[in-house]
Amino acid sequence: MSAIKKSVNSKEKTVENGHGLTKRSIFVLLPAILNGAFAEIRTPKAKSKRKFCWRGKVNSDWTRFFFTANGLFMQAMIEAIADHDCRHRKVTAAPCHCERFERELLLLFLKRKIIGMLMWQSVIEEYPLALVNEVRLVENWGLVCNDKVWQEVTLPFDDSHLAMSFINRISLICSSRCLPSAEVFLPDKCDGERVVGIVDDARVKAFLGLAAELRLSASDSLAKLKPKGCSEESLAPEVRLAMKVVVQHYANLQDLCQLLFWCAVRDTGINYPKMDVRDGWQIVKCSGQGNAVEREHLGPLQHH
Repeated sequence: MSAIKKSVNSKEKTVENGHGLTKRSIFVLLPAILNGAFAEIRTPKAKSKRKFCWRGKVNSDWTRFFFTANGLFMQAMIEAIADHDCRHRKVTAAPCHCERFERELLLLFLKRKIIGMLMWQSVIEEYPLALVNEVRLVENWGLVCNDKVWQEVTLPFDDSHLAMSFINRISLICSSRCLPSAEVFLPDKCDGERVVGIVDDARVKAFLGLAAELRLSASDSLAKLKPKGCSEESLAPEVRLAMKVVVQHYANLQDLCQLLFWCAVRDTGINYPKMDVRDGWQIVKCSGQGNAVEREHLGPLQHH
């Protein structure tokens, strides 16, 4: 049985950029992006149309870095698929290892998914009402919404709230500077499940700890919107909208924590298509569907 050791020493540094970082651990990749390793070399190309409602300009460096990294991961995936196709068509002499390729592609796809979600979280942290409006990025880093009117509601959190400082918390976890204290409850191992590893890196565990902390924070945020003893039907429409937005946002952030956890696990080489985590931080290989979050976000890739 292999154990999940620390994927990367917390003191490890990298000067790589571009494609070199697509192959690195999530604990190297995310700090590198936040520190500018993926300098702004890609920008949104979409034109701003009259039907769009202009909201402002995105000034966050983090959004721009994540946008560039997202594009580079897409390019890395395209190149990996093309290389695999060449091996199948015997254009190159190198042999084809389909199972290894599928696992590597799954990890690339997972990291790109995480980067894309973090990019939009960065936008939300700069423009919280992007949660309420259907927004997109356009040329010159403009932020627009598809509707002609920008909806305004009062949300129950400020800049210091976990929902609006999530990226900073992830950065602190990657460097082991701040690990969540919320208790994580894991189910018992089921019959027929094979243990393939044990999580012993506190940073990996911290991603699920942060998900647990988010569940508690969501309850507090909803309590601010809905007074005790007050029925939801009696609330004003804008308050009900705010509650719906809060529930969805916290659910998205909890999913993101789960994806970060599984990315860190897969980075260690324990990279089976269908896995789950059990009591005692045991990683098990599933004969069934695997964990629900990866199944939802990775789709067919997880089922090869």
